[in-house]
Amino acid sequence: MNFNIRLATKDEINILADLRMDFLLETASKKSSDEFKANTINYMQKHFDDNSFFCFVAEKENKIISTVMICFYDHLPKANNPTGKIGYLFNVYTLPEYRGAGIGAKVLKATLDLAKENGINEIFIKAEFKAMPLYKRIGFKHAEQDMVLQLF
Repeated sequence: MNFNIRLATKDEINILADLRMDFLLETASKKSSDEFKANTINYMQKHFDDNSFFCFVAEKENKIISTVMICFYDHLPKANNPTGKIGYLFNVYTLPEYRGAGIGAKVLKATLDLAKENGINEIFIKAEFKAMPLYKRIGFKHAEQDMVLQLF
C-alpha cells in the first residue's frame, strides 16, 4: 500500500480535531461535546505556533488515514530525566479500514524520531489495551505508580 508520512500543518487543524473526536468516540464510546472540540482546536492553534504540539499523519490519495499527536513540555528534572523534557502521545489512530498494515507503527516511529531530535527524554501515553503490544515492542513499559485526581 502506498502512503506518505508527513507532519500535519496548521491548516489541517479542523481535520485533526475531527479525527481526534472519531478516536475518542471509538475508544471511549462517547461523543465529545462541541465545547470539547472547540477547546481542542484552540489548543492546537496555540501550540502549533509555539512548537509544543506536533502531529504526524499518514495520507493516501490526499486523505489522512492515520495520526499520532505529541505534546512537548518541560517537567521538573528527575534522576532518570535530568533535563525534564517530556513528550505525551495522543491520538495514535488509524482509520479502521487501514489497520493491520503497520501504518500506525510507522507514523509512531516518525513521531518518536522527532521527539529525539528535540531532546525529549521521556515519552508517556495512556494506552488502549489493544495497542499495548505495539508499544511494548517499541520499548514502552508500564508506569504502575501513576495516579490521577480529577479536580472537576
